Amino acid sequence: MSLAPSLSVTLGNLRYDTHAVELHACLEPLPRGNSVRVSLPATVRFEAAPGDDASMDVDGGEGSQKLFTGKVRNVRRDFRRIHVTLADAATDLAAYRPCQTFEKQNAKQVIRTLASDAGVDAGDVDVDLDLPAYVAQPGRTASEQIAELARLCGAIALVDAEGKLNVIPRPTGQPSVALLYGREMLDYSASNFETINPQRFAIGFGPAGSGSAPDALRPSVDFLPSSAAAGGSGVVRYPLPLLRTPTAADDVSTALQTANAARAQRLRSRCFLLPALRPGEVIEVQSLPDGLGAGPWLLTRVQHELRPGSGGFTTIEAEAADTSSLLSGLLSAGLSAIGGLL
Repeated sequence: MSLAPSLSVTLGNLRYDTHAVELHACLEPLPRGNSVRVSLPATVRFEAAPGDDASMDVDGGEGSQKLFTGKVRNVRRDFRRIHVTLADAATDLAAYRPCQTFEKQNAKQVIRTLASDAGVDAGDVDVDLDLPAYVAQPGRTASEQIAELARLCGAIALVDAEGKLNVIPRPTGQPSVALLYGREMLDYSASNFETINPQRFAIGFGPAGSGSAPDALRPSVDFLPSSAAAGGSGVVRYPLPLLRTPTAADDVSTALQTANAARAQRLRSRCFLLPALRPGEVIEVQSLPDGLGAGPWLLTRVQHELRPGSGGFTTIEAEAADTSSLLSGLLSAGLSAIGGLL
């Protein structure tokens, strides 16, 4: 396969189509977000300054893809090159430390307000967690708080190629991208781990009928969910006073167990430059040799590189996208443990 990777980057008012000599892009969910380093020859006309708008399109040889929209964050010069660091809306969220209390608003409303207060456009925010009150305190950034709310909802917070915040449910079902062994894949390392503390429960306090109920914030000695296993080997209980309804406690417990189970299967692979790959995508790999897990895999970290003389490469890190069989095993183990205590 003969590919000719290229990129086009706009920095402030100038666009560079053939000048960029090196690219390193790292894409991750919140709280980190996405960042890009691009190098230009020292002799090119350059006017951009920190705070200027920036965008980038990358062609891996099979068509141009929008990769990034954000701002110039740092400019460094030496004798040979101009090195520019770009970052997206996650940096704006990380610079904002909110100090306010949200009453009778669900997780979607809280996330949209935090993004708006930080000057960040929110796209698809598809989460639902009933919260009678949520305290956004300045000990954590807005980026960290949005990532945590997404985690509790069983979702992933991402900044897309257009620079908008999206919070999407953890993808399941059919892969959106199929890769082929012997075509895109250069290296492939799939690992299976023993699940650590497989039973995880979000312990709330209540129970109230809904987050808007008059008694939703009344202190209670009861805990949720009532079916949570007692503490012991293999069990972790997280105290979360913001959970006041049985449904919320059950949903968050399921989200925590699902995320933990997914991390028991991990992938690291190196491919030809594939700029369409981003965190949150679900992939499968076809025609693998026997014994190598083909997926589906949920991408959790993607790095794109373009270097002089070595072409372009994409390195991906992923975890299991289909956790149904893993969770079934955890449930069986949990029932056995409870039976042994009776």
